[in-house]
Amino acid sequence: MNTRMGTFQLVGIILVLASIYALAGKLGLSLAVVHPSATAVWPPSGIALAALLVLGYRIWPGILLGAFLVNITTSGNTVVTSGIAAGNTLEGLVGAYLVNRFANGVHFCERPQDIFKFTVLAGMVSTTVSATLGVMSLALDGLANRADYPSIWLTWWLGDAMGDFIIAPLLVLWSANPRVRWNRHEVMEAAFLLLVLFLVGQAVFGGWLPLNVKHYSLDFLCVPVLVWAAFRFGPRETATAAVVLSGIALWGTVRGFGPFVEGSRHESILVLQMFMGTTTVMTLAFAAVVLERKRAEETRARLAAIVESSDDAIIGKTLEGTVVSWNRGAERIFGYLAEEVIGKPITVVIPPDRFHEESQIIERLCRGERFDQFETVRWRKDGQKIYVSLTISPIKDSTGKIIGISKIVRDITSRKQADEQFRLMVESAPSGMLMLDQTGVIRLINTQLEKQFGYSRQELLGQPVELLVPERFRAQHSTHRTNFFASPSVRAMGAGRDLFGVRKDGTEFPIEIGLNPLNTADGPRVLASIVDITERKRTEDQIQASLKEKEILLREVHHRVKNNLQVVYSLLRLQSKSVTDPKAFELFQESQARVKAMALLHETLYQSQDLSRINMATYISTLTKQLFESYGISSNAIKLKLNIAAVSLSMETAITCGLLINELVSNSLKHAFPNGRKGEVAIDLTSNHNGAYTMIIGDNGIGLPPDVDVGAVQSLGWQLVPMLVEQLTGTFELHRNAGTTVKLAFSELSYKGRV
Repeated sequence: MNTRMGTFQLVGIILVLASIYALAGKLGLSLAVVHPSATAVWPPSGIALAALLVLGYRIWPGILLGAFLVNITTSGNTVVTSGIAAGNTLEGLVGAYLVNRFANGVHFCERPQDIFKFTVLAGMVSTTVSATLGVMSLALDGLANRADYPSIWLTWWLGDAMGDFIIAPLLVLWSANPRVRWNRHEVMEAAFLLLVLFLVGQAVFGGWLPLNVKHYSLDFLCVPVLVWAAFRFGPRETATAAVVLSGIALWGTVRGFGPFVEGSRHESILVLQMFMGTTTVMTLAFAAVVLERKRAEETRARLAAIVESSDDAIIGKTLEGTVVSWNRGAERIFGYLAEEVIGKPITVVIPPDRFHEESQIIERLCRGERFDQFETVRWRKDGQKIYVSLTISPIKDSTGKIIGISKIVRDITSRKQADEQFRLMVESAPSGMLMLDQTGVIRLINTQLEKQFGYSRQELLGQPVELLVPERFRAQHSTHRTNFFASPSVRAMGAGRDLFGVRKDGTEFPIEIGLNPLNTADGPRVLASIVDITERKRTEDQIQASLKEKEILLREVHHRVKNNLQVVYSLLRLQSKSVTDPKAFELFQESQARVKAMALLHETLYQSQDLSRINMATYISTLTKQLFESYGISSNAIKLKLNIAAVSLSMETAITCGLLINELVSNSLKHAFPNGRKGEVAIDLTSNHNGAYTMIIGDNGIGLPPDVDVGAVQSLGWQLVPMLVEQLTGTFELHRNAGTTVKLAFSELSYKGRV
């Protein structure tokens, strides 16, 4: 197990591990007999292996330091101590690596095969490293007799192996699951188990029986207690019981009690350790078997619950067709109770015309094929036919031989009915309909599409949709399709572009396409609605041609009206040359200006793209420029300031506004700046975007005298102003401060049909 830890935390763990290792080592060496550095009881090997498995390889310095402390206080020889410490550390690393690599790591107690691998690799193989290096270190420094080497090595190896067998499982299991989750009954049973374990241990190893147990094989009494722990609790509690029993047995054997007290104390401890190691491994393996069985039973129970609660029918049958299992989903779908069907042939739910499917299914399963979503028809108990989807799998024995069949049956009657309704809707649609998958393959079409493109249904199904696309567009079509599926939405295809389809005979025709994304059981689809717009295009072309003719005619009318007004203007100008009366000449000049204002409007319409509306900014700018030129006014003398909003007005409104501007600007140019006085004429036109307009025409000239009543003035211009404002259904205000300003408020005139 890899754990993440900081440097200080790692150092702390190493020091704690070294201390525990050293204390356990001194305890083990207190029972050494054949040599001060070799003992048959060596818990540190199990502590080191568990620490490396749980905390990772980085804590090896703690093992090295602990082993060094133990042995330096025993032999006092630095070289020998270093060799033994290196052997102990290397043993733990080799054992942890082998367990991680081959025995499922910290989970080695969960399966019997992993426990046996742990026993061989960690307990029997890796422990040879420490025993071998330890004896070699003693031999090189002459701290042991040559004749004692085999006995020292065996004792060393056996002590390390028993430490791995007994101590390592306890530490690994409790570190993986330190919490105790027992109910009250389990707590009572665990306490009773511990009591029995203590009593049995004392009876066998503590000398509590009035018998000389050396003459009786009472050690077998320990096994049922450990089996009890394995069967009722699990590997963790079994390892705990084994350690407790091992402690009691060791204490009793050292004191001369128990069935293993034979010969010397060293031999007694060796035999005891072999017994406890073997018993611990076997009961742990038994606990793993029980654990696997419990998990298998829980898995079977969960699977059985899933099967029973499934809305789908889950049916098991023999190869001969006899029903052996029938869940509630099958009862709901087919109407038969389990007791009505189990033991009977599956053909009770199969229509006679579908009997052949069963033999075909068995043949295909024997060939290794698998059935997924095989759609067919079945019978209910009430005689109603239903559509179903079958997923069929073989049931095999331990040798791989097929002994039965498992079926998952889903009622798809509602889906089939919905599919049929959808198909009828598509078929009856007045436009061509086709359905595509993500790859562009045609999956569905209707009769109208056959008529549009000239293909039969069989010729189009399964073909790429590009078959219906003109060749010049095919290269881009797949990109458009990919983009649509990346962001599907209901929309028209090819907005702003002309779309064309190509018939079977190669002719092209204009079309409109509407796209509708669908999510189906077979994945994303798009339903396209295709309309042949050949007739509409022909009608539109005719309308466009007619409108073009009318536009040409209307432009000609405006052109001729403008020319006729120009003729009138020229006649007035020609006639004015023969007029000697100044007032009469002024009247001629004013009339010329009014005619020219109207002519300018028709000229603007003639040149405009829109023949029904006038761009007021252009119109007012040109009109005022002509007025300045006609009165011979220099822009250096009188400046023109225009602030015209970007508005367009109808011809009726624009003519009236033009005449108002003509009258008021002409009046300013003639009377507001006498004797070469300089000044400014300003025109503002604004809109409030609700169809209402404000136009202000003013100057900063001498202004109207205060005693002048505009309504009583005999001037034609001032008489025209109220009349023109009334035509606009508007109002006007006259201001005499710092010149003369007229403010007009009006709305656009609506067109009235003429008769």
